[in-house]
Amino acid sequence: MDLIHCYRCIRCFGSLNLQENESLACSVCKATYPSIKGVKVLATNPTRLLQLQADWLAERRKEIIRSKTGLLDEGVGGKHSPAATARAMESLEGRLANLDLLERVMAPARDHLAAQPRQRSLFDAFSLGGFGKSSFRMLGYFYRDWGGTEESRFLTDLLVGAVDRLGGDARASVAVLGCGAGRLVHELAELFPVVFGVDLSVDSLLLVDALLEGAGMDFHFSFPHPQLPVSQKSVKVKGPEQRRRGI
Repeated sequence: MDLIHCYRCIRCFGSLNLQENESLACSVCKATYPSIKGVKVLATNPTRLLQLQADWLAERRKEIIRSKTGLLDEGVGGKHSPAATARAMESLEGRLANLDLLERVMAPARDHLAAQPRQRSLFDAFSLGGFGKSSFRMLGYFYRDWGGTEESRFLTDLLVGAVDRLGGDARASVAVLGCGAGRLVHELAELFPVVFGVDLSVDSLLLVDALLEGAGMDFHFSFPHPQLPVSQKSVKVKGPEQRRRGI
């Protein structure tokens, strides 16, 4: 299904052409936008956006490792009880496991970055300062959407029902803006031949893509909060048995 005509250059609104490497090139200003495992990165400076996301995840890993080192250095006789120290260590290990998962889905983005020269663009001054909320901070929503929760069923039925009633008869396509964990994108593919999932976070979109392909994943949570890890829980989520067409 050729949907290239649906996309426009975000710099000049020119039409985009598909290149051999699946990237998109503007027919007017010649700007290029990479496609990372099907995720089209429409940003004024795609390389900078991807690098920001990769660097953010790398910084989180350094922070967690520093926290683990601090716990180990504290050792016996520290200000925390052995039980509290063990719970804190388990929480940090769970957060590292979550990062391992996200870094695996971000591997295609890192491969793309490795092939790009590091250079600044004239458009840097006008590009977004951030990149949305990383999926590292959204894993609770991914569990809600794909873990068979009652909340997910309620919200999905509510939103899909509203779109079904208001969508009219000529249903060519629909876009979910800020698609987050992606469950709504999957459900709307039953009503529309084409569904676009749009989000500021590339790592979230890559995680959604893996789930839509039916991947199974383990998420690790600390309750009530990672900084106050009274209890730990690991949960399994799995995407649909078959990816719906048109997403």
